[in-house]
Amino acid sequence: MNGSRSMNADGVVLTNAMLVYLAECPGRTATLRELGAHFGVPWQKALDLLWSASLVELGDLVDAYSLTLPVRPGQEEPGEEPAKADSAVSFGAWGSADVPDLPLTLDEVIAIVALVDSVAQITPPGPSADALSAMRAKLVAACEEAGFAGVIWPEPAAAADPETMGRIDAALACGAWIDFSYHRPGPGLRESVTAVRAIPVDVRSAVNPVLLAWSADGARTYRLDRIGAVRLGPGARRDELAAARSAVRRDSAWQPGGVTVTLTVTRAGRWIAEMLPGATAVQRDGLTEVTLRSESDEFLATLLLQLGPAVLDVRPAEVARRLAGRFAALAEDADA
Repeated sequence: MNGSRSMNADGVVLTNAMLVYLAECPGRTATLRELGAHFGVPWQKALDLLWSASLVELGDLVDAYSLTLPVRPGQEEPGEEPAKADSAVSFGAWGSADVPDLPLTLDEVIAIVALVDSVAQITPPGPSADALSAMRAKLVAACEEAGFAGVIWPEPAAAADPETMGRIDAALACGAWIDFSYHRPGPGLRESVTAVRAIPVDVRSAVNPVLLAWSADGARTYRLDRIGAVRLGPGARRDELAAARSAVRRDSAWQPGGVTVTLTVTRAGRWIAEMLPGATAVQRDGLTEVTLRSESDEFLATLLLQLGPAVLDVRPAEVARRLAGRFAALAEDADA
């Protein structure tokens, strides 16, 4: 499943982190100033997010949780005290309708962890990244308590170093150009480095997370793990931003193509059915057959490296032979 970061997604993650923080505070109470300082946001934004959370409706449940909040600035009735940084907010016990535990199957937990990992890989350091990591740890602990220790794979590394992600995120937030070096294999497996100036438009999760950007050459896609030495440039003009977003939107519209490939994987590899657009999965004799469209052997080779021993079979046979030859050549180069 391809995904992209957005302010809405960040807001949901940040709100969840605030609720968890409040629930663990002494007396389940903190001031707006404390919340803002802890999560690095203005206290007014913290109050807005908590008010949005307090209005959530979950089906037939009357109250998802109990929050005691000051009135939003500008919405006070006569005699009501306006909200300020030192106003207290409290997280109460579950509301008038008890919220039951949500039972999840092992397959569902595996899918959720895969999705959490895909978002975490493109999330810059900060409260959102910390909340995703904490959520993952709780899911892993729940699996272990249920007797499924070792089923969940180790937490993957971020797609790029914190400094790179931070500068890309800053450019996305303010609509600025960035300069960076782009590294990729050249002739004879020698490294080829290109200087790039572009307007970043979006960051998307995938087997290899990518930056969607626009430069003088048009819309381009750059793997995050090949980007280095990022420098924040000047702010882009309004017409440049509009052109960048329009071009990237047209260029990144996903269309299935290439060849149909079927991978037989163990339980540890089922996550690819959730991660890849257009993939379908069928259960057979305790194994999973995932059918997908591949446009290049490079893509498939990268996918197989990520799956490791979880992949048992590749079809059609001619694709399997090409990949086997590719890996054999790489092994010979490594031994040389």
